[in-house]
Amino acid sequence: MPDTLRRLILAAPLLLAACAAQPFDPEAARDPIGDFRMGHNIVVSDAPTQGPFSRDVSDDEWKTALTQAFETRLRGYSGTGLYHIGVKVEGYVAARSGVPVVYNPRSVLLLAVNVFDNRTGQRLNPEPHRLTVYESTTGGSALLGSGLTRTREDQIAGLSANAAEMLEAYLRENAAWFDRDPVAGEPVPYPGTPAPDAAAAAPTAEPPPA
Repeated sequence: MPDTLRRLILAAPLLLAACAAQPFDPEAARDPIGDFRMGHNIVVSDAPTQGPFSRDVSDDEWKTALTQAFETRLRGYSGTGLYHIGVKVEGYVAARSGVPVVYNPRSVLLLAVNVFDNRTGQRLNPEPHRLTVYESTTGGSALLGSGLTRTREDQIAGLSANAAEMLEAYLRENAAWFDRDPVAGEPVPYPGTPAPDAAAAAPTAEPPPA
């Protein structure tokens, strides 16, 4: 069984102790992440693995929703550096309605993330960082499953917003990447050095271990 499909099958039935996410205010003051400033925001979705009991979501829908979510969450950082984000959609479940109490599949999104330093052109994370993103739960979705309580569009938007929050947390966990003095005290121009194209910037799925 392919590794991505196995991860989806294991993840989709889980009921996590996650409550409704707090609304995000892009205008609210936030602590900087070193000299982080987002340059290119590249999302690639090329026929990702669709898990069982999932509604269909097109590549363009994932690309549009995730790109916008990352823009909303990360574009407000105004450090003097410049860093490019490359994200690949590896798999998803946009849950259909199940059988209450018996089987309530949960929506889940599998992503692989790379972060590039514009100044050096190098990828900062040694291997693609994988995110397993769950939708936030409410009383109704926890009991009945989101397939009965949310539209497909709501599921896409909710997963994308949670993915952006997890990506922001990942950057903060690795704040040392962005802890440096600006060269000659000057801000890095944008777009500056040509960024990796979509194919290069997007993470490549690792083959499952033999």
